Amino acid sequence: MQGTAIYNHTLTEDEITNLKQGEKNTIKCDNLESNTKYTIEITGNVELGNTKEEVPVTYIYKEFTTLKIPAKVEIKNQFVTGNLIDLDVKIKDKDNSVLNNKVRVELRDEKSNL
Repeated sequence: MQGTAIYNHTLTEDEITNLKQGEKNTIKCDNLESNTKYTIEITGNVELGNTKEEVPVTYIYKEFTTLKIPAKVEIKNQFVTGNLIDLDVKIKDKDNSVLNNKVRVELRDEKSNL
């Protein structure tokens, strides 16, 4: 399935030289969506004089999935008296990061007692 290119990168002369010397090249892609599968397509082009030709490129890493956004816990409307704590807890989980749909909330004192 052919998608829309969200990022294009052309190697610089320095990057090509570094790759020839066995060094790694890191390409940073900003603004990717969380929990999304992306496909990598690498093409090779060679320029000999006035002639440009596409050459085959061998690579293994053809796709990746971005990480999920962690769930957020919102605590609102806290009410505390001598022996009562009342609060509203809301879980915001845009990417379904909580796998078993259960979140445990514990209230502890400064000595870690429940």
